[in-house]
Amino acid sequence: MALLEAALGLGLDDALRAATSTDASNACRMAGRGEAAQRHVDAAQALAERLDDDVLRGRAQWQLGSIALHTGRAAEAQAAWERALALARAAGEPQLEATSLGGLGLVHLMAGRLDDAASCIEVAIHQHRQLGSRRSEAGLTSLLGSIRWESGDAAGAAALQRRARDAQRELGDRRSEATTLTNLAISVTQLGRPEEALALYEEAIALHRASGNPFGLAQTLGNLAVLHADLGEFEEARAVLEDVLVRVQALGDRRSEGETLVNLGLAHVECGRLDVGVDSLEQGLARCREAGHRRMEAIALGALGEALRRRGERSASRARFAESEALLRELAVPPALAQVLLWRALLELDAGDPSAAGAVLEEAEALAGGVAPRTRLAAMLARVREAVSRAR
Repeated sequence: MALLEAALGLGLDDALRAATSTDASNACRMAGRGEAAQRHVDAAQALAERLDDDVLRGRAQWQLGSIALHTGRAAEAQAAWERALALARAAGEPQLEATSLGGLGLVHLMAGRLDDAASCIEVAIHQHRQLGSRRSEAGLTSLLGSIRWESGDAAGAAALQRRARDAQRELGDRRSEATTLTNLAISVTQLGRPEEALALYEEAIALHRASGNPFGLAQTLGNLAVLHADLGEFEEARAVLEDVLVRVQALGDRRSEGETLVNLGLAHVECGRLDVGVDSLEQGLARCREAGHRRMEAIALGALGEALRRRGERSASRARFAESEALLRELAVPPALAQVLLWRALLELDAGDPSAAGAVLEEAEALAGGVAPRTRLAAMLARVREAVSRAR
């Protein structure tokens, strides 16, 4: 980053200055220097217009999309990457085309449009493979694994993520490997292997620190906290999440801030701090909506329903559950929907209706399918089954 910014002080021609400004913007963004990132990309845009160069315009648009996504403006990110894609195709620039498709795939993933996300990512992987861009191909293979995980295929996700990890390790791309290790840890957690997940998180944290990646470190720590919560270690989860919240707020990462607030709210609820939990969940819900992070929006709504149930506010709880379930059905995220249904089954028991609770439980069981043992969802299923059985 320092070298790129120093190079801008040299007598570069306009085309090289524009390209270097875009690279400097990206480096500043990844280091959490948002204002500097914006300043450099603005300079790149101005030079691209002066030169009337569509490739330089497209590269600047791609960087604008990256800045927008990290600051919680998903719609702006999508628009910027769509402009970059159009400019790349008009200029016949396959590298920029593939990179833009990768960005669009990420936006679609966040919005819960899993088919669109997979389509973009698969085309981008093919294009990078044709270009010999092995690092980009590996990174997108890891992202394709995340799409599989969202659709409920944790085993398929883990297979793709291991393939990506092996390629990144061979290439010496330790920064990207750390991100893939985090994604793999999430998948093996859902497969019921928490010890393996913990080891993967620890390895990823060490790599993020060694490579100086504050965004990646914060995201990995946040997911480690979720693992603590899955293991019933809610105070540990809360402590880690409070640290992560400070980190992502300092970085200006609004998307991660929303996710962190939701997970922190859940930890507070599980620790019995219901009012604090509701406040954190409501803040997280607002951030997720701003960022277009629809899966986390749905989870926040479901968690609010559970918090309100525990406070005895049944009508408000039922309304939040209805919103969450509708959104999760639209997004087709079976594990998350099963979790929310299990919470609602407890609400039906609170209301004195074991028959309704049993019907909700049956749907949750069907959605959970062959849920792995030693997962949070498996434990919740067992708890609700026992409660419904006693009530009958």
